[in-house]
Amino acid sequence: MSIKDLINKALKGEALSDADKATLGEYDPDAALNAAAAASRRKAEEQAAASAKALEDERKAHQATKDQIADAANKGKTETERLRADLASAAGKITDLEGRFTRSETEKAALVRRQALQQVRTAAGIQFAPGLDHGMLEESFTRALEGVDLGDANVVKLKVGTWATMNKAAILDTTGHGSGAPPRSADEAAAARNRDIDSMTPAQRATDLRKKGLA
Repeated sequence: MSIKDLINKALKGEALSDADKATLGEYDPDAALNAAAAASRRKAEEQAAASAKALEDERKAHQATKDQIADAANKGKTETERLRADLASAAGKITDLEGRFTRSETEKAALVRRQALQQVRTAAGIQFAPGLDHGMLEESFTRALEGVDLGDANVVKLKVGTWATMNKAAILDTTGHGSGAPPRSADEAAAARNRDIDSMTPAQRATDLRKKGLA
């Protein structure tokens, strides 16, 4: 008689034999639940493994079919057609590599240009005043010299001087006159900041930039 039958028997008020009582006494509901849970877990794991195997088998069969189709298509091609296909694939890879190279060269040129502009600004004695957005000022300075040949000292001097005059409130005063504009004209102030550039001829300026790898 099963445990369930014995429990029903007891619930009906029927007398239990000593054997029935012994069987119920040995019954451990926790162990039964654990065993049932373990059995369910094993069944779920077996089902999952079976499903995974079926999926993998299906994928292999699908790939095998694709390979057969590709092989059949390739066999139908002439040698010239196969070579053209290989050439098209190689051309695509070359185009991709050329694109990467172009982007790399563009980024390199932009970096060199930024470094050259920083050197121009330093040579002009231009330091941004603290408390301002230096990134925004750097962009403004860069735009002011956009397209300018940095080896042309005269044009560089003109552009830098114009920018400095228009943005003198954003430039740190290093003349010793304290805050505000020093007691000199805007042209004189710009000339003082550009004295390093002024001391060079265009050829010297171009040579200097080339030596430093900035042009």
